[in-house]
Amino acid sequence: MRRSLTLSILASGLLAACAFAAPRNHAQATQDYYGTLEPFASQAVYFVMTDRFVNGDPANDQRDQGGALHTFNIPLPPCNGVSGNIGYMGGDFKGIADHLDYIHAMGFTSVWITPIVDNPDESFTGGVAPTCGGILADKGKTGYHGYWGVNFYKVDEHLPSPGMGFRDLSKAMHAKGMKLVLDIVGNHGSPAWGMAFDQPQFGKLYDQTGKLVADHQNLPPQQLDPVHNPLHRFYNTHGPVDGDKGSIFDGNLAQLSDLNEHNPDVLNYLAGAYEQWIEQGADAFRIDTIAWMPDRF
Repeated sequence: MRRSLTLSILASGLLAACAFAAPRNHAQATQDYYGTLEPFASQAVYFVMTDRFVNGDPANDQRDQGGALHTFNIPLPPCNGVSGNIGYMGGDFKGIADHLDYIHAMGFTSVWITPIVDNPDESFTGGVAPTCGGILADKGKTGYHGYWGVNFYKVDEHLPSPGMGFRDLSKAMHAKGMKLVLDIVGNHGSPAWGMAFDQPQFGKLYDQTGKLVADHQNLPPQQLDPVHNPLHRFYNTHGPVDGDKGSIFDGNLAQLSDLNEHNPDVLNYLAGAYEQWIEQGADAFRIDTIAWMPDRF
């Protein structure tokens, strides 16, 4: 049985909260007021989408990755005068480490970074193309943001440099008296169906040895057969009507593979991966879509 983990959990709303001291009157002087006793609440947390921060090492940009389905620098037409990009732009661990003094000088004591796990090496061919003002449209997009995990035990190749892996980044922060908050995902993996063909990695999960442990096989959730196909057992099979997660996180969110939160093997897979990042220096987790995960997670 995996040993119990003590995790510092941050809710994204709490990260943005600010406390203001109000003048006390005489009646209040003998009382203590506080918002929370959680020790991490005293931290001032700076959020970084790593790929969009600073390109500290152009050698890890992977500019030729994906071939015809390339992943680097994919600009979109301007929307309301603002130009977007759905490809990787080069930000990495070295870019963060080289600018810790800049972050600390602004008064921040912790840095919250986007997920570091391995993401697909091609742009996605499923879904619908992004439009101005549209949402949940992933066709042509890449996993530059880190939320499309395919191996939760492996650092994405766009992020580390020689001498600057995840452990080195955490050491660099700790040397400056700063803490590292890691964004993690428990609810889903990468986009999993609707592709023009079964793309490598999309809808798949690999373990710490690189073994394939789950595969959506480019099938919508209702067509999965976990009873007869072991590779389907990591995923939920319900759709937008009969789902028990509610809201938009019901198994059909932008073709994302919806992890089966009731399967102990899924929870063990995630716990093992995130235990690894704790051991490498993560001080706290911000858990993405935590409302759709069971308490035991």
